[in-house]
Amino acid sequence: MNDTNQTAGRQGGSSAQDARIDQCEARINEVEREIKLTKKTSWLGMLNLVVSILVGLGALYGFLQLQGVVHDTKRDIEIKEALEQVWEELGGDLGAPHVRHERETDRARLGRAEAKIRTVLMLDEENPTALRYMGILKIREQQLDEAIEFLKFSVSAARLRSDNRALARALCCLGSALDAMGDTEEALRTYREAIETQPGYCLPMFNMGNTLRHLNRPDEAREAFLSASACPDVRAEALTNLGDLYCDLSLWNEALEAYEGAIEADPSLPGPHRGIERVLAENGEAD
Repeated sequence: MNDTNQTAGRQGGSSAQDARIDQCEARINEVEREIKLTKKTSWLGMLNLVVSILVGLGALYGFLQLQGVVHDTKRDIEIKEALEQVWEELGGDLGAPHVRHERETDRARLGRAEAKIRTVLMLDEENPTALRYMGILKIREQQLDEAIEFLKFSVSAARLRSDNRALARALCCLGSALDAMGDTEEALRTYREAIETQPGYCLPMFNMGNTLRHLNRPDEAREAFLSASACPDVRAEALTNLGDLYCDLSLWNEALEAYEGAIEADPSLPGPHRGIERVLAENGEAD
């Protein structure tokens, strides 16, 4: 009896062991399936993540384009090249010392400049530089009302883009246009705003000196010319005009010193040479 019970126990233990083995094998198979599924899901998840990132970047780029933060490179190059050509045709900003006066009546040049400006505005209708150039062009054509409108648009566009460089230049040109219209006080206010916007930009200070001289405000004009003369770009012209101001006041020694400083800055500039001749003539020292 005992032998029979022992044999049955061994057979029962063997069956239980087989059952546990089957359970382990089933669990192993289940784990393997889970691992395969997890790998597949991970790859799909990574793929979805990459796609989501690309879509997000595309949406961000589109948003930044709308905001004017980034632009199409080809369009930027086209705009830059067109504006460089316009600058050559116009010869410089309003009030700039080196603007050649014959350009003001050269209709062919102005026509080419206007066509280029309109091309830029078709690509970027609020381009502050193109709007400023259109204002300069209208001044050259003696259309002062239109010029002031374009220059005001340029100021607004530069403010919207937080572009202080473009804003200072637009304000400087607007000041020159207002001065040409006879609104000298508003012109002076605009020049001062341009100086505050970009302190290192000296053309508005130079232009302000000219306006103050014509308004017979010599002390203020003197300070403006002296400030402008600190900038290499307009030093020779500022000292020349300072010499002319001293001549207005019969301050001959001061005038001579200013003219000599102008010649030192730019020997090719004719104005200070004529100024020295005037000083010598006034003092009976001319040849």
